Amino acid sequence: MLPFDAAKCVEIQTNWGDKQWNNDRPISNLWTFWTNNTCHPFPESSQSSSCARGFYGDYVVPAKTREHIKYTIDFARQNKLPLIRNTGHDFIGRTTCWGSIILNTHVFKDVTFVKKYTGPGTWRGGAATVGAGIQGRELPRLANKQRPPQVVVAGECPTVGFASGYILGGGCGPLASLYGMAADQVLSFEVVTASGKTFHLCCDSLTVKTYNDLPSSAVIFNVNFTHTIDFELYWKGVDAFHFLSNRYVENGLVVHYELSPLRLHVQAFLNPKRPLRSSMTNQPTNRREAPVRQLDAGGIPYSRETKQFQTFFDLYVDDFEDEGSGASALTGGWIYTRKDIAQNATAINAAQRLTAE
Repeated sequence: MLPFDAAKCVEIQTNWGDKQWNNDRPISNLWTFWTNNTCHPFPESSQSSSCARGFYGDYVVPAKTREHIKYTIDFARQNKLPLIRNTGHDFIGRTTCWGSIILNTHVFKDVTFVKKYTGPGTWRGGAATVGAGIQGRELPRLANKQRPPQVVVAGECPTVGFASGYILGGGCGPLASLYGMAADQVLSFEVVTASGKTFHLCCDSLTVKTYNDLPSSAVIFNVNFTHTIDFELYWKGVDAFHFLSNRYVENGLVVHYELSPLRLHVQAFLNPKRPLRSSMTNQPTNRREAPVRQLDAGGIPYSRETKQFQTFFDLYVDDFEDEGSGASALTGGWIYTRKDIAQNATAINAAQRLTAE
């Protein structure tokens, strides 16, 4: 057992809330709930003051070549060990497991861009081949350096592994309403396979479509306790916001928001193709109905800020707020179809209120 290192303890405590720092640690997790809160650097504030192995992995392979990946998969299969991880970004415990091998692909950072894809299929536009170690915010930055500047369908989290969990989960993002989900952009996978009874697959890199960057706009929107402490009035405003969900999507908008009692924080209404004047002002066109009109009609107070950008990349860098790490929390998600909103918006809004309160 290593002796106590006071300096290292201070380093961990200082960086515990930093997502990138935790992702760079081989077995660290973003949220401690999934490690059973063991070995917490702030035991006085933790539900557990113990420091056992918990649900942290037992072995780490910092892969540097395809052969490292293949041999690790072989070893895991032959010894019946769980094999997990890529870049380590996850909020719901899928990058940690008791007794597991952690396969780290952080060094696979190669990215190449072409102006005309010539591979299988009918796509002949731009494309990017992305290594498995590339994380969320790295790829948009590299795309923006191309001439002309390019965009890819990516998420907003700076540490998510683009070529692994993000794509395999479907890949929702701020350009999804315009171009489709990230999984729809994949032109080809390059994989490392390991033979055996069970077919094992590990993504080494993939190729996705790219698009020319475009002027974009955003509206930051809030209804919260600084505007009203009347719960019924507040939830009336939330209902008005939700009822228009289908209209947002039909007009190419993507909306990111956080919801809790007396806090609806929309950051932001995003339009990656054209100005938002006609969708967010008090003079809506016949193509859209502005949410502010609904709130004004109901006497619901709010605040908003409109921003215009020369490129979507400028919007991306300016508007997306990073999540922290080190918390002990449980989260989840749900997909509502347009039919759900059209036919059951009232019940959905009531269920979200019940959950939030």
